[in-house]
Amino acid sequence: PNTILVSVAENVEAGEIVANDAARPGELRPSEVAADPGVVGIVAGQAGASWTDAAPIALAGSIVPCKADASFGAIRPNDLLVASPSRGTAMRAGSDPRQGTVVGKALEPLEIGTGTIRVLVMSR
Repeated sequence: PNTILVSVAENVEAGEIVANDAARPGELRPSEVAADPGVVGIVAGQAGASWTDAAPIALAGSIVPCKADASFGAIRPNDLLVASPSRGTAMRAGSDPRQGTVVGKALEPLEIGTGTIRVLVMSR
């Protein structure tokens, strides 16, 4: 996927959703807020890879693996995804997600629990 390298405030892993760090402007951290309006994107890379200073963020239009949590509702293909309250994971967006909170569109289902699904990176 096409990526851009960005500074991170703490260790991030491939597939995690990252957001602006209010305490460290200009740096990103794994999101831990449901439908986080500070969300920026998804960390791109091989499963299990991690970064501590700078990480590759997938650009819009890329298809990347994304950590997801279906505890807040089953995820189905074409569902819009937002940050979940679980560290660095996506959840299905509600029927009318707030502007600036959508990170992508699910291309695969996740019925229960947590896992990794392919996502089309997009913002809305």
